Amino acid sequence: MKLPNGDQGTIDVAGKLGGYCLNAEHARGRHKARVFEATLGITATDSERLVEALQDAAANGDAIFRKTNEYGDEYMIEFVMEADERSFVVTSSWFLDKGKGIPRLTNCYVNLKKS
Repeated sequence: MKLPNGDQGTIDVAGKLGGYCLNAEHARGRHKARVFEATLGITATDSERLVEALQDAAANGDAIFRKTNEYGDEYMIEFVMEADERSFVVTSSWFLDKGKGIPRLTNCYVNLKKS
């Protein structure tokens, strides 16, 4: 299935990516940031390639419905990114708030178990 309105998906580059997933200083996000840099060479200061891949995955990737709660629906999309002739699976989570219908990125990480 496709992510509903995936072509309109939003990514908080400064907050969610730079402030969490790619933030080497964040208490929980630093582990994700370390793996993004070690595998794909992506850091908070040069996240454009990741943003483009996330936007493409939201618009064109296969989404898996995860759950519904009182706030909306959660989906997961996995996609492959390459660096230095190696491929890595990136897992992204998207949330559609009730009544809005526009997905927003809530999490992403390199899934080393599937690389």
